[in-house]
Amino acid sequence: MRRFFPGVMAILLSLSALPAQEMPDAEMTESIGIFPLALVLEAAGLTGEEYNKGNDNFWRPDWPLELPPDSFMVRNGKLSEAAVFGDGVSLVLRYDPEGRVEEFPFMLNGNIVRVSLMYRGGLEIHAMDLSFESEEDVYRFEFLEYLDSYPSLVRASYGELWCFVSLSKRGNVIMETWYDEEGIALGAYAFSLIKIGENTRISAVRDYSNRDGFVEYFYDSRNLLTESSGFNGVFKVLYFLEDLPRYWERRPANSNGAGNFALQWDENGFLLRITADTYPADTYPADSRVDYRYEYTVDERGNWIERREIRMISRFGLLVPSPGTTFTRVLEYN
Repeated sequence: MRRFFPGVMAILLSLSALPAQEMPDAEMTESIGIFPLALVLEAAGLTGEEYNKGNDNFWRPDWPLELPPDSFMVRNGKLSEAAVFGDGVSLVLRYDPEGRVEEFPFMLNGNIVRVSLMYRGGLEIHAMDLSFESEEDVYRFEFLEYLDSYPSLVRASYGELWCFVSLSKRGNVIMETWYDEEGIALGAYAFSLIKIGENTRISAVRDYSNRDGFVEYFYDSRNLLTESSGFNGVFKVLYFLEDLPRYWERRPANSNGAGNFALQWDENGFLLRITADTYPADTYPADSRVDYRYEYTVDERGNWIERREIRMISRFGLLVPSPGTTFTRVLEYN
């Protein structure tokens, strides 16, 4: 069922109540590279008065096609840390002794970022570092104030630039506004919240600095993300058994890796094959086809620590095997 963006009047009233300000410096806005911080907080489990444990896998349907969807899934044992390497990327998921997530990857503005969290006690976040693979500077967020267990004032630094993020959660709406050091607004976001069982999730995001900046999110009854639809593209997934993606539709805005993909898993939860036959006609040749197959090396607990991809390529009317990407995992168990 499609859910429409609620609380519009509350959002408009909140925006109209802001004092008149100068237009933000375009160079400053581009340099600091603002983004919806509340989405990152949700991935860390923080969306309201309660802590959402969510899906420990952290995989989402807008992840790149080449990354293993079971990067952080194990069938035997419980992870305290997992590091995944391959194809020029490194992904890390780590928990502290209290079971709080300390580091995880997140898909942000079409890029994988590394998020590191520091706590001041309980589940309250004291500071957060966020880094892009392609950039040397790190975003550092200091959480200065909380209101009803949700951050209300955050100080952010990036290189020599400083800014502040104000967040306000009222009912089923979160307002987020970024300001520079002089108090000039750099951008604003509005988030619509829905309740799924005991969890609160973000169902839509409006970026007020981008005319087309609207994204909707849809979930199943198990709190798993089934669709992301907006200016970055459309990504849909149907799950097999637990939280293993079975059918995956990818329509990224840049058409990179677009198609309808079928994922075949064995009874032990190992991905055996990915196939796809449907592509946008203006992006791929008519006879283009995906057929990726996988082989594994496992550890003493039966969880994979190396995944080797074999790409079946059409040549002279035959499918010829060709080496693909190899991913390795370093697993530490609780």
